[in-house]
Amino acid sequence: MRYPRRSIRSIQGQQLPSIITQFSPRHGSIRGIPVQSPQTPLPRQIEDGIEVVPIEKQETGTGMILTPEDEGKEVVLISEKSEKEVFVPPLPTPPRSLWSRISKTNRILGILSIQVIILIAVGLGLMAAKSKGQQVMPTTTLTPTSEKVLIQNGTFAFMTPVEPQQQNSACLALTNESVAWTCLSRRMLRIQFSLNPSDGGTVMSATMRARNRTNTTTTYGPRPPIFSPAPLTPATDPDYPENGQAYYFRTLYDRTVILKENQIGTDVMQQEMPDRNRTQVKPGERPWLCTFNATVLEGYVYLAGNATSANRTVDPAFSTEDAKMPIMPYKMKLTEMRTRESPQPYCTRMVVGEDGVMVQGEGEGRRELRLHETHSEQRPAGGRRELLGGMVGRGVRKEKRQTVTPYCCRCQYMWQPDPGNGG
Repeated sequence: MRYPRRSIRSIQGQQLPSIITQFSPRHGSIRGIPVQSPQTPLPRQIEDGIEVVPIEKQETGTGMILTPEDEGKEVVLISEKSEKEVFVPPLPTPPRSLWSRISKTNRILGILSIQVIILIAVGLGLMAAKSKGQQVMPTTTLTPTSEKVLIQNGTFAFMTPVEPQQQNSACLALTNESVAWTCLSRRMLRIQFSLNPSDGGTVMSATMRARNRTNTTTTYGPRPPIFSPAPLTPATDPDYPENGQAYYFRTLYDRTVILKENQIGTDVMQQEMPDRNRTQVKPGERPWLCTFNATVLEGYVYLAGNATSANRTVDPAFSTEDAKMPIMPYKMKLTEMRTRESPQPYCTRMVVGEDGVMVQGEGEGRRELRLHETHSEQRPAGGRRELLGGMVGRGVRKEKRQTVTPYCCRCQYMWQPDPGNGG
């Protein structure tokens, strides 16, 4: 509602009385003015002066006070109860960094952009590395055939020396079983070099196959190795780098040795020496067949110095079976060795029939060979050579050039294509 009031201009020059506004007794006094009850009559001077308009009681405790100087003033009265109920929210914490001032949407877009840039950079790097590798690859893969064929194709014969370059049976713990690992002595072997059909006819391989023998004669001692085609890769022998460029192959085969009945498991003093004369196994005899499965066979075929042995054949005086066969024109190193990963070796008692064929005897089991507890076959370090004593027969030591391979079973042969080796 609108309250009537008089203009100040109509009372200019007159002394105006003071205006006093009264409130409910519950609000107490204002600025030292005593509170008067509603029944108390107003002073006379106020009655003759300006009309006093009562202010309506409000729960908010506010009202208007009029003074001659101003149109009016607002008086706000706050009780103790209302002062306690007033809640002033805390001011927000100002942002500390530029990143926190950015909106959440812009932050997400920025992170996604960075990830996309990283992925693009990684992809470009991989593509560049792949294209570079493709450019270098033909140079390395064509190295073996850069000079057409560096090794002759065909089957060649070579003979192992009387004494192997290395011989060691230290992987066997018992002395009366060490004869089970013996090396080849003056045996004529065959090796074939050819392109491997399984690789598309582009990779040279080496293989040793069983001979097509017309008789069934069996001799005592180790049997020649037989293995499937193994790829030939260019390499340099770390033990003999002076031999120049070579081809290297590595494969596994089952090594077997035929021993006489009293050559294993008996007293050392009663054992016979390994038979190097290749005595034939006779019908009715009961030999031992010792097997070393998964024996490692590796070889280095050196390409240098083969001109002197070209077009030479085996002399029939050395071997009638290999007569007129081309002699191996390359110098070659052949190594047999048993590793820690090889299966347990064993010997089986055999019986020779009237036809000379060996079969396992009835009721005969197999004898497992005891291995050295610390047996470890280590790959030879590049270029490292030592002079060690190799075990031959019953402990006879011969000084040989070989790498350190503690407690190993090993045979190593070196073939030299000279006229004294079957030519």
